[in-house]
Amino acid sequence: MSALVIRYCVMFDDRTEDIQDKVRMAEFIFSLVSVKHYLLPFIECEFYIYCSRLNQDRVSFVMSYLDIKPVQFLVMDDEQDIEFAGSIRYCTSVDRICIRRMLFDFRSLPQDRFRLLIGTDIYFFKIPDEIIYRNYGNDGKYDVPYLADTTTFRGELYRLRFWHGSLLPGLLGDFYLLPPRLQIDRSAIISALRIIDSWSPLKRYLPELPKALRNNAHSCEQQATSIVLGQWQGYALPPDRYMHYLPKPTMAVLHGKRPWVMPQKIPDALLKDFESICKDFQYTHIIDQIDFAKRHEQKLHRKLKHFLWQTTGYRGFI
Repeated sequence: MSALVIRYCVMFDDRTEDIQDKVRMAEFIFSLVSVKHYLLPFIECEFYIYCSRLNQDRVSFVMSYLDIKPVQFLVMDDEQDIEFAGSIRYCTSVDRICIRRMLFDFRSLPQDRFRLLIGTDIYFFKIPDEIIYRNYGNDGKYDVPYLADTTTFRGELYRLRFWHGSLLPGLLGDFYLLPPRLQIDRSAIISALRIIDSWSPLKRYLPELPKALRNNAHSCEQQATSIVLGQWQGYALPPDRYMHYLPKPTMAVLHGKRPWVMPQKIPDALLKDFESICKDFQYTHIIDQIDFAKRHEQKLHRKLKHFLWQTTGYRGFI
């Protein structure tokens, strides 16, 4: 069994004065610590980290500090990719990075192995059996397991209003597994993104985005991924184990922000390791947030559910 490729893209640096960069780095570190707990003891992995020339030394230090290896650092600075991402009209600065990441994925990663493509805000809380089992043997199937966003769309898997071909419904762009030899041409990715950019930016999803999110044009890379991978068989991973934003006791994987504000839902050993690293990195603001959350977790969880209800209108959160 070949090593599972795990890909991250880290384009931020916690040495800046921007507090959000420090939070993003803390989320990345939490993700790595969770991988050490729930993946590395059970399956051989090799890490591919996209970074910039300015932060490569810092990202390398983090990986070395956590003793995670083997790791390849790839500088994501292709001028053609930057120019193309800049030509897309309806997207945010984060979307442009995600477009470059997607183009980089299909020419920079080994094609003969399983590739787990995840964001720096993905966290493991149990062994991801479904991912490990899929990596046990290559049966030649071109299937794509993925985490689905059932939170934003009130329990449904989104579709794309103006697309009439196949797609992977509900796909979240920050967690999916590619099988060996599945490869997408650069021209197909560019074509899909051009088509998406020709659509009205605020009415692409079915069901429609909740009113609170409807004025934001975003996630074009996610939409393109659901289209270009739609030609193969894909399936959404169990939503009670692979979750978007709302943490529950059954979760094995969570996509979200600041996971440390729900300490009672984090395994003790994982939280303890993360707290120790925060102290070493002098992340005093993160330590303060953990201490506050330990005293007020139920209140914070109620606020999160109420926020999701207000944002999406889905009463299933209450």
